[in-house]
Amino acid sequence: MYSWLIVGGGPQGVIIANALRTVVGLPIAELAIVDAHSVPLAVWDRRTEACGMRFLRSPGAHGLMPDFGALWAGDCTGLSRAHHEIEPYARPSLELFRHHAHVATAGLDECWVQGKVVDIREGPEGSYTTATADGRTFQSKRVVLALGAGITPRIPVWARQLESPSRASLIDHLFSDSFRRTEIRGERVAIIGGGISAVQLALSLSDAGGLPPVLLSRRPLRESQFDSDPCYIGPRCMEEYAAAPRPVRRALLESARHPGTVTPGLHQRLLDAVRDGAIIHRVESIQSAMVIDGEIHLSTQSGTVRADRIVLATGFEPARPAGSLIDRIADSFSGPQLPKDTDGYPVVREDLSWREGLYVTGKLAEVELGPSAANLIGAHNAAKRIISSLRGAPQIVPQAWRRYAPARVSSSSESI
Repeated sequence: MYSWLIVGGGPQGVIIANALRTVVGLPIAELAIVDAHSVPLAVWDRRTEACGMRFLRSPGAHGLMPDFGALWAGDCTGLSRAHHEIEPYARPSLELFRHHAHVATAGLDECWVQGKVVDIREGPEGSYTTATADGRTFQSKRVVLALGAGITPRIPVWARQLESPSRASLIDHLFSDSFRRTEIRGERVAIIGGGISAVQLALSLSDAGGLPPVLLSRRPLRESQFDSDPCYIGPRCMEEYAAAPRPVRRALLESARHPGTVTPGLHQRLLDAVRDGAIIHRVESIQSAMVIDGEIHLSTQSGTVRADRIVLATGFEPARPAGSLIDRIADSFSGPQLPKDTDGYPVVREDLSWREGLYVTGKLAEVELGPSAANLIGAHNAAKRIISSLRGAPQIVPQAWRRYAPARVSSSSESI
């Protein structure tokens, strides 16, 4: 029997696993990570590659280890801060972060189980039985649901009408399994979207040369350094948030988030590329689309945009992570059904437990953790709550695992 079983091997699961290993001292033999993919961070790697990300949005202090200074740990031969960090907040290049991820996931292959979890039930003596789609079962004393958000790509109505097997090469979603950015060569590409992924893709295609990509956004681009208000990372806003009732927290979540935004630095790069004719940006809504002689015609308010290929950077459908699994778990245990709110999310305790020994992180825990729940720092704050609860009262207002505030990093990171 395992002491801990983590469902999900993305950034959330890796951070929880490393906290258990380094802070609690959990032996690797007592840990299992169950994920549908063969290696850690598989979805994260695919999505960052798809959009051509160069630098992360997260501060350099927010890595995959409890040590907030771990980004440069290990052999960083050939990597320099001048080329692999960008201000503000010493944000790492994708190459640097992947190096960090290689170090942070070392040894996890020993506890890795590839499989899709389909059910979690009561096991003997208060344990849990986790079942996978291929019929295997695993016993553990505790379970952490570290499930990623964003599963089903959002497809506009006009794009659904355009889709067909014969047109698979003409239109794709940026985050579909089939999309390959590097296969785009010498084509007129129209990118649909106005968020950070759409802008990253446009800049990446522009840097690769060829015809200028066309970026079509429904509204002017909106700037935000982060995708949610960083005040909710530390005690300044979290103390008030923690004291608010659940319905009020839902409202605070919505007001504190900044979806569909781009960082000021990326926005300036886009403006420079548009000025130089390397990217075409049009603020227009698409009314309809059709294919004429193998060419896509997009009708907008001011005319027609013609393209050889459409890439949708339109995000994901709003949904609970693993909604069907959550519903099944809620009904699986003896006694009253595990509590869910009106949106179907688990109603968890302050230590993020849905019931004794069954924890949730990420978006599933957002009402407890606040707007940053699905981000790297949200996973750290989840780990702190879970681990501090093992030793007494959960740490509701988070503090850093280890202080990390070099001069070039905003002092706000001290309160993380």
